Amino acid sequence: LTRSISAAAEPLMSSAAPPDAAARKLGAAAPAQSGRLAASRERCFGCGLLAGTLQAGAFNPWDRALYLAHLNKRSFLHRENFHRPYEGFHQSIFHRVVSGGMYFPIEDVLQQAFPMKHGVVLHSFACGTFAGSLIALITNPLAAIKYQSWGSDHRGQMIRTARDMLVRGGPGSFFRAIHTTLLRDMVWGGTYAVLRNWLPRAIRGDKFSERDLQPGMVSFTSNLLAGAAGTMASSPLNYARNLQYGHNVAHASMPMKRVFDHLRRDADAHMRNTGGSRLVFAARRLAIGWGTLRVALGLGFTSQVYGYCVASPSLS
Repeated sequence: LTRSISAAAEPLMSSAAPPDAAARKLGAAAPAQSGRLAASRERCFGCGLLAGTLQAGAFNPWDRALYLAHLNKRSFLHRENFHRPYEGFHQSIFHRVVSGGMYFPIEDVLQQAFPMKHGVVLHSFACGTFAGSLIALITNPLAAIKYQSWGSDHRGQMIRTARDMLVRGGPGSFFRAIHTTLLRDMVWGGTYAVLRNWLPRAIRGDKFSERDLQPGMVSFTSNLLAGAAGTMASSPLNYARNLQYGHNVAHASMPMKRVFDHLRRDADAHMRNTGGSRLVFAARRLAIGWGTLRVALGLGFTSQVYGYCVASPSLS
């Protein structure tokens, strides 16, 4: 897997255009791993699995509630969203582990395979975008099955749900929302990677050292803020993806334009009926708030677990 990642990423990394002067200045004093501890690829992926597993268990009720709030167009705090919070968890844990924990080892593998030559900003963007797109390709079929399972009569039975999807929608039902997911994870990955590597320098200023990129308060804060920014940037695509996953597999996938047309009409109706703000309504529907907080805390948590695991001598 690691050899495939490096080989696939080589054209992307080698063809990157030179950055501007500010980006070169940021990267001038940075080593190949952007200040994070280098580790064997096996260790990186093992720590990613550990961090992803812990995050999956801690945040599954939140993730399920967010999905049900999207699907049923109701408040995140509605009590029905938290009914049976761990339903189907054991069937969906692999998807959560990969999507929640594999970003960090993939980014590390790319940074080790392609030392920084063009500055922090461009290097981080290239690594983050590629890592996000790779995770999207790996996890999309699993995510499609999981979300259909949550909204079907076979709750928690992913094999039965997958069989039903195959019968009603054919093999293409497992790649539903793939384009939206790819675009979402590329936007998110690029934004998150750039900010999580740049923010420690901005926060610490002249006092910055490479130790600030290792686990600690500066690293946690940077990952939390970067995660929030990446989530807000990709939230429209995430909203469209969730509705596409929940759409009847026997019918054609809902186009993104139709998703956003419905959102606009709902926001207009909300303003006419209640006098409320369309912008606030759209932000709530896009889960900017609870969804943003969940991703930000999850990334802050996962990045610290992963970093401590990689650096821990007892795990060598």
